[in-house]
Amino acid sequence: MQGRVYQPTPGEGQPWSIAYHSADWVSGARRRFSRSGFPTLKEAEAALARAEADAEAGVDAVRPAQRSVADFLRDEWLPAEASKDLDPEVLERYRSAVEQWIVPQVGAVELARLTPKTIRGLYDTLGVSGATQGAEDTTQGGEGATQGSGDSPGGEGAAQAPDQSAPPNVQLTAEVLRRALGHAVTEGLIPRNPATVVDPDAPAAGASDPAAAGGSEDTPNR
Repeated sequence: MQGRVYQPTPGEGQPWSIAYHSADWVSGARRRFSRSGFPTLKEAEAALARAEADAEAGVDAVRPAQRSVADFLRDEWLPAEASKDLDPEVLERYRSAVEQWIVPQVGAVELARLTPKTIRGLYDTLGVSGATQGAEDTTQGGEGATQGSGDSPGGEGAAQAPDQSAPPNVQLTAEVLRRALGHAVTEGLIPRNPATVVDPDAPAAGASDPAAAGGSEDTPNR
């Protein structure tokens, strides 16, 4: 099948990508490969011509391990998701998570080198920004939010249990990574899915224990 040159995000100044078929480095079977980040159409066309010439000459394709997370998500996983019968709003949410949160943080990491530790760090980083935004939204709620606490069944002294779930941006990022890396496993690009062993709701590394922090209040003053 003939290769193609395209813009993942159409528009002037947007980078170009190429897609072509060549022998898989591991199995030897022909499969689709892609590369992205070409500044101009001319450079993308030249790269495609070289890739197709190498394929015809029997030169091994780039090892799957050398693909970046950004290239895999933009050029393989998102197009695969777009080919499914997904709600357009869901697909747009996935695309936004990729571009806003995942690629800026771990996009340059090689796909095969994306570890649970790296993913945990990503969730922790996003959790800080997500929690900060949530606090700002609560503050903007005005006096009504403060007055409402006095109307709780437990009275003025009752404290609401803290929400232990991760912020929405972390939850969506975790969903995208689980799906995307599962696809990578199915395609034989990585041996296992590192996102499945990372709990997005787990406290960030170094976070204080609320129970421990509040323990001094239960100690009688003498």
